[in-house]
Amino acid sequence: MCGIALGRKFLDEFASIVTPETLQRWHKKLVAQKWTFPNRQPDRKLVMQRIAELVV
Repeated sequence: MCGIALGRKFLDEFASIVTPETLQRWHKKLVAQKWTFPNRQPDRKLVMQRIAELVV
């Protein structure tokens, strides 16, 4: 279960180690990391080198 499903009142009463805001921040960070994709554009230097090879 995630922090949102448990509810703020529940977290306020039982989550004494971290604050609900901390749990929400951690969850947001994990979701952002899951959906962050690396830059998939080819390296410009390699593209120019390949074009030069094809032209020659």
